[in-house]
Amino acid sequence: MAGGMQEVTFDEGEPRTDAVPPEPVRSASARRRVVVAVGVVVVAALVAVGTQRVLDERRAEADATLAVRHADAAGVVAPFDAGVRAHPGPAPDVRTESLATVDGTMVGLRQRDGWSLVGLHPDDWSSRWETPVPRVLPRERPYWIEDEDLDALAGPRDIDPLAVAGALGGDPWCVRAGGDRPLAVCGLQYGALVLGAPLSSTWWVVDATSGEVVRTGTAGPAEWVGMTGDALVRVHGIDTAGHDAGSERPAGWAVEATDPTTGDTRWTWDAPPTDAPSDSPSAAGTPGDPEAMPSVVLGTTRLGRVLVWLGETAWVLDHHGRVVEEVSVPQGEGVALGRNGRAGLVGGRVTGDDGFVRQETLAQVAIDDGTLPDDVLVMRSGLAGADMIVRSSDGRDRWISPLPRLPLAVLDSDVLVRTHTGLARLGGPDGTVVWSVESGVDADVVVTDGRTLLVRVGDTLRALAWSTGEVEWERTLADVGLAGEIRSVRLDPALRRLVASFDDELRVLP
Repeated sequence: MAGGMQEVTFDEGEPRTDAVPPEPVRSASARRRVVVAVGVVVVAALVAVGTQRVLDERRAEADATLAVRHADAAGVVAPFDAGVRAHPGPAPDVRTESLATVDGTMVGLRQRDGWSLVGLHPDDWSSRWETPVPRVLPRERPYWIEDEDLDALAGPRDIDPLAVAGALGGDPWCVRAGGDRPLAVCGLQYGALVLGAPLSSTWWVVDATSGEVVRTGTAGPAEWVGMTGDALVRVHGIDTAGHDAGSERPAGWAVEATDPTTGDTRWTWDAPPTDAPSDSPSAAGTPGDPEAMPSVVLGTTRLGRVLVWLGETAWVLDHHGRVVEEVSVPQGEGVALGRNGRAGLVGGRVTGDDGFVRQETLAQVAIDDGTLPDDVLVMRSGLAGADMIVRSSDGRDRWISPLPRLPLAVLDSDVLVRTHTGLARLGGPDGTVVWSVESGVDADVVVTDGRTLLVRVGDTLRALAWSTGEVEWERTLADVGLAGEIRSVRLDPALRRLVASFDDELRVLP
């Protein structure tokens, strides 16, 4: 019926057996083709699985070799790839700068109502143990604190200013103790952040597996305690007879190195008297006369050296307590311990051949594998711009480059620098440009495993090959688990991981 609809009905009776189509008849050649095709697919799948397994094994071997190669390199993290993910970190009250890894446990210090030693699992940061430790503050006012200093600290409220200063200046640290036992040495230095010199210091030797405190030690006002190499070093005042001055004004200063686990003395050294004028300021904010407090740098190099700066003279001691360098510090300048274990002036002024005065400062890098062991990095700035200098231990300028804005890493005898528009790798022997990339002025190197550089550019993580500078992959911060309102992203040298700070937690990678 034109333009109409046709009624269709379905017969729902028993199906007809003769409606089943007969099985097709395949020839022998067709069956062989099917078998061969299936075989090809199976073989291809096996080859793919085998190839991936070989690639995975090779990658694992390469990662293991890389990890061993950079095991003791400052700031170099464990090998990672494009699958890198951020993990929840410790609560904000765990000080990441204090963490040290000992036999698979991260040992550090936590500050809540008081201080505690903590042991954390390295994968999920869960607590394995926690041991409360007491805070030790001087009962009497330290000799260098004047009445006006206390008034300034106390402010309008009736509070204990020394307690406030001690609470604000904890300065926690932990390092591996060395030896066969899984021990860590942790310490707190109270008050130095506020007062320029410690009110007191406490240190503990703790078993990393159980949290048991094996040994405890304390130091009084204006005494510095820390680890350098495998020795516990204490810098303290002495009287005219060479005895510990305690809370009295010292007549001189001494350095003592002991075994952290037994307390046995390894060596001692007394600073010679200085004839600096009484109005010469030292870094501790006290006059630079023989009775002044020194500025002390402990454990900043893998060489186990100690820098003691008193008035207008600084000494560098090696791990046997021998003076390996004595440096005059001009008035108005400072001194620091360089990455090569030698002292260098900070804030030094240099007059060039053109008559212009330029300022020099030692440049430290968070990533350092120990290559270029005899060199220091110096930034020289002036009206005409800034240069980076690689200077040998004999004071000779090996090469100068105007390219760097800031040195970032020393790796494989080369120097990675931030330029004004990106990043560059400069050859350590002569400063030649190995590669240079434009990544924007906000680019910053955050981590490296010695094979890949992970660079943050805005909200993106960009992976560059260390060998060529070429981009290997990119992922957003959200993709790696760093979504949210980030307060800061930084490489923690002590933790050797990238740390992203949020309002309520930390997240780390890789």
